[in-house]
Amino acid sequence: MAILYAPMDAGQMEALPPEAMAGMDADMMTNIPPEAMAGMDAPKMEAMPPEAMAGMDADMMTNMPPEAMAGMDAPMMEAMPPAAMAGMDAPKMEAMPPEAMAGMDAPMMEAMPPEAMAGMDAPMMEAMPPEAMAGMDAPMMEAMPPEAMAGMDAPMMEAMPPVAMAGMDADMMANMPPEAMAGMDADMMGACPPEAMAGAYGDMMAAMPPEAMAGMDMSMLKEIPLEAVAEVDWANVPPEAMGAGIAAFQEGIANGMSPADAFDAAGSAADPYMPADMGDMTADMMSDMPPAAMGGMNADMMGNMPPEAMAGMDADMMGNMPPHAMAGVNADHMGNMPPEAMAGMDAPMMANMPPEAMAGMDAPMMTNMPPEAMAGMDAPMMEMMPPAAMAGMDAPMMANMPPEAMAGMDAPMMANMPPEAMAGMDAPMMEAMPPEAMAGMDAPMMTNMPPEAMAGMDADMMGACPPCAMAGMNADQMGNMPPEAMAGMDAPMMANMPPEAMGGMDAPMMTNMPPEAMAGMDAPMMAHMPPETIAGMDGDMMSAMPPEAMAGLPPDPGSIPGMDPATQNAPQDGGWGDGAAASDGGGALAGLAPMDAGMPPAGDPMGDAMGGQPAPMAGGDPTGGAPAFDGAMAAMDGAAAANMAEGMEAANAAADADAVAADVPADDAPSDDVV
Repeated sequence: MAILYAPMDAGQMEALPPEAMAGMDADMMTNIPPEAMAGMDAPKMEAMPPEAMAGMDADMMTNMPPEAMAGMDAPMMEAMPPAAMAGMDAPKMEAMPPEAMAGMDAPMMEAMPPEAMAGMDAPMMEAMPPEAMAGMDAPMMEAMPPEAMAGMDAPMMEAMPPVAMAGMDADMMANMPPEAMAGMDADMMGACPPEAMAGAYGDMMAAMPPEAMAGMDMSMLKEIPLEAVAEVDWANVPPEAMGAGIAAFQEGIANGMSPADAFDAAGSAADPYMPADMGDMTADMMSDMPPAAMGGMNADMMGNMPPEAMAGMDADMMGNMPPHAMAGVNADHMGNMPPEAMAGMDAPMMANMPPEAMAGMDAPMMTNMPPEAMAGMDAPMMEMMPPAAMAGMDAPMMANMPPEAMAGMDAPMMANMPPEAMAGMDAPMMEAMPPEAMAGMDAPMMTNMPPEAMAGMDADMMGACPPCAMAGMNADQMGNMPPEAMAGMDAPMMANMPPEAMGGMDAPMMTNMPPEAMAGMDAPMMAHMPPETIAGMDGDMMSAMPPEAMAGLPPDPGSIPGMDPATQNAPQDGGWGDGAAASDGGGALAGLAPMDAGMPPAGDPMGDAMGGQPAPMAGGDPTGGAPAFDGAMAAMDGAAAANMAEGMEAANAAADADAVAADVPADDAPSDDVV
């Protein structure tokens, strides 16, 4: 039968029925001329006994049509002499059923032309016995389609000679299943081209055996994408692969330090990545990065990061960032940062941020910032902050701000601040604030200001304050104001002040007040003013005061603190009242002479409060010197005096009512003749 096949040609082979091939054996196959194989097809191949394939050779395989390979199976492949594989090519390989690859072994693989590997795919690779991979080499690997690598597993990787890895590229690496990397060792890693590592990804690096990392070098490390960096087993990377500073980093990891702490300990020289590599980062890559990976960041890397990549940041990632890395952040970076990422900020990170980066801040970002992070703020940073961002401030954040940072405030920023944020202010912060910033104040903000903060006010700041803001003042705030700050007051500001706020005024404050500010006074304000405050008034101030404000002056000298109650109703020569003695039923003003008869003498509490022994107001002889008050009284016009008298008449009317209530005879009741 062998002789019968010797003259066979392709046409005869083509005409042969498939079932005729069932009788073939190895000897018969050996005698078929190689060119006759061109007439083979899949049905004939499928009908052939596996043992017949032992008669195949490379020339016969070369002449075989690719479509005939579709009839191959694993037993046939297993029976084929390795040398026959030299006739394989990519189309034949591509036509072969995946299950046929189960019959492959290392010698067959070794005999295969590298270009034939171009016909491989993932199912074929998956069906290949692990031991067959021992026949792989670099040219074969290089010829393999990247998607075929998806069929690799750990035993196949383990069986592959290290030299074969030299044929790997980034696309092939990217298609490799993570579990396949478990078969890697240091020699295989060492043989891998550096550019192939550009295809690495996080799960792949995580699956890599620690011992495989010993084959890494600097050139390979530089190619690893940033999203895979966090999974690098740094403890097993050779120090020489990492460059200067890595020994300290490696030691820190070995001692249980976090990557961030180890990186800080080693210094920026430990970083093997070129800053320019960050230019390819995307938001998706950033969001896939484990928080711990951020511990390896530095300012140069951050500076080269595309701003839009920052959209992938979160609070945990921010919390793992070394403070020095923030020096590379700019306004565009901040503008792309999700607000919730700011929850990971702290004071050292804030302190390292360039001032111009603050221009990217907004209110939601500010709202998410921990209060303690504000301790890293300074004046240049504050100066660059958009006014609208201040809407995210609150009292704890304000309380954590260094006083010197307030030097960067301005009016629009102040105007955007929530009123309740002012509760975090204190005197040093107020003192550091530029006067022009006060122009952004309003009444609710003033209302929320702690009284003690007002101790930082000065005249310039007061002068810049909008009049409407004064409506938020109270007595405690006024009481904490330095006297010299009152020099910044004017009439509109005074006119907006709540009457009860005047309860915090004292004589030194009054002395520092510009006379023209008194034009904003009214009777309720005057009524709330402590009597002793009057000692700070002078003639110019009295002249500027509206006449109707005088109705608020205290008509009762007994209202003055420190006055001896026994003297309140006692007759006093030259006193201020109607001259009726207390024993005659006089009221609170009893015993005081009429207003035009002179003023209280030296030693009288009213006189003392008004600056000493005054001169007569409308007549009578002066009895002593009180220059300040002399001027004030001299400046009082008729209208002012009339208003003062009106206030005293009200007091006397009240005394009459008290007398009636006490069953005092009407004849003994105090006179209403007070002027």
